[in-house]
Amino acid sequence: MKCQVTCRLCDETDFKPLFRREFRVEVCRTCGLVQAAEPGRNLSKYYALEYRRRAMKPGSDPFPEHRTRNRSIVKWLQRSTPTLGTSRVLEIGCSAGWLLKEIAKTGASVGGIEPCLHASGIAKSVNRIADVQCCMLEDADEKERYDAVVLIQTFEHMQEPLLALGKIARLLKPNGLVFIEVPNFLSATGFYRRWHRGIAYPSPNHLFVYTKGTLAGILRKAGFEIRRMEGRANIRAVAQLGDDRKPPGNTTNDYMRVVAAWNIMRILYGIGSGFGRAMHLVAGRWTQHS
Repeated sequence: MKCQVTCRLCDETDFKPLFRREFRVEVCRTCGLVQAAEPGRNLSKYYALEYRRRAMKPGSDPFPEHRTRNRSIVKWLQRSTPTLGTSRVLEIGCSAGWLLKEIAKTGASVGGIEPCLHASGIAKSVNRIADVQCCMLEDADEKERYDAVVLIQTFEHMQEPLLALGKIARLLKPNGLVFIEVPNFLSATGFYRRWHRGIAYPSPNHLFVYTKGTLAGILRKAGFEIRRMEGRANIRAVAQLGDDRKPPGNTTNDYMRVVAAWNIMRILYGIGSGFGRAMHLVAGRWTQHS
C-alpha cells in the first residue's frame, strides 16, 4: 500500500497497515520500522490522560514501585559510565525528576528537560532538581554540554527522531554517550505485560515502535555508533557520536518479523487470559533472541 508518509529510517513510502481505529499504525515494508500514519498529530489529550493516571502530587512519590527500576537504570548507566559520579547527566522527558534524584545520589550533576509544567515543577520543588527546562527538546538551551543524555521510554514519543538525535548530538560533550530505552515491538513479554494490565497497544502516544534493528538503524543514520544494545521487553541502547555521519548503506529489514509478531499479538488480544499465558510462553520462545 502506497501512502504519503515517508519512513524516517529508509525514506521509502511503501507501508502495510497494522492498526486502524482512532489512530493508525503502519509498518514500512522496506525496513520494518513501525510508525504512526500521522506522526504530526496532536497528542495533548493523550498526555493529559497519562499525567492524570499517574496522579502526581507534590510531596509524595507517585511511583513507589518504580524506585527499584530507577536504581536498576542507574546501574545500567554506571556499567557504561564508570565515572558517572563525576559526570554531567541530562534526562530528556524527566517527568517529576524521580530518576534524576537517583542519579544525583551517585554524585553526578543532573539536569532535565520536561514539557509538562506540573511535572517539571515537582522536579524542582520536591526533588530539588534545579536545572529543569520546561520545554520541548527542540526548544532546549544548547549552552550546556553533557557527558550523558538519557531517554527512558521517551524516544518513541519523538515526532522526528532524526532531528531529536541531531539536537542530542549538540548537547553532548565529545565522547559523550546517549542512553535510550524504548519498548521492543518484537517482545511477546512486553506485549503480554501491557495486555495483562489492560494497557492499550499500540499506545496512541507512541509515534514509533522500535525493534533492535530499526533502533540501531535510526541511531546510525543520525551518525551514532552503537556501543551496547540489550533487553527483551524493552530495548536498551548505548551509543556514541561517531566521526562518519553519513547514513548507513544497508539496514536490517524486520518487516516479516514485525508482521508475524503483530499477528501473535492479535491472537493474544482475542483469547482468554489462561490460554493467553500459554501463547505468551510460545511467543516468548520465538522472540527471545530478537
